[in-house]
Amino acid sequence: MREAALEPPIVSLRAGAVVLTFQLPGMAPGKTPGKTPAAILKLLKEEPDLSIPELAVRLHKSQSAIERAIRRLRELGRLERVGPAKGGSWKVLE
Repeated sequence: MREAALEPPIVSLRAGAVVLTFQLPGMAPGKTPGKTPAAILKLLKEEPDLSIPELAVRLHKSQSAIERAIRRLRELGRLERVGPAKGGSWKVLE
């Protein structure tokens, strides 16, 4: 692994299982690659009625990752919910 400039895996135990976590080069631990917030904004510009589960499926992300990204976009003033949680839509703010 050292020859390929890769860090050794992190070994941990969870619920009776051994979990190996491999660090990709150039990535901070706990971070995922990609531009999830930008992808969310792009999709919601085209289809503002998409739900969080639908966004998760289309972006191949977990619902919690989508919720975190949406929370951040709302804090930054880039995204707004119009109408109720069920039946409402999203408004992308520039």
